[in-house]
Amino acid sequence: MLNACDLISNNLSGTYTLERSGLLGNIISAVGALESLTFSGDKVTVNVSGGVTWSGTYTVDGSDIKITPEDGGIGLSGKLSEDKKTITIATLKYVKE
Repeated sequence: MLNACDLISNNLSGTYTLERSGLLGNIISAVGALESLTFSGDKVTVNVSGGVTWSGTYTVDGSDIKITPEDGGIGLSGKLSEDKKTITIATLKYVKE
């Protein structure tokens, strides 16, 4: 359950998991898609299918979220829902557990 502080803060917490639906969800998992995003403070751990993980930081500006890898690699950007329960990156939706 969200409280007023969660809605005001730009920090996210918890795990957002890839929403799978039908054949497309199974194909996406098979080709190394991001499986989940786990947030704690200003840090994020990205879990990719096949057991690969990487860590980084993130920023939230309104509904925009930007994830920057610690190793300086290519980052991710997406949209955060107003209630902070869903993150959409490209056409993939991640839902808070």
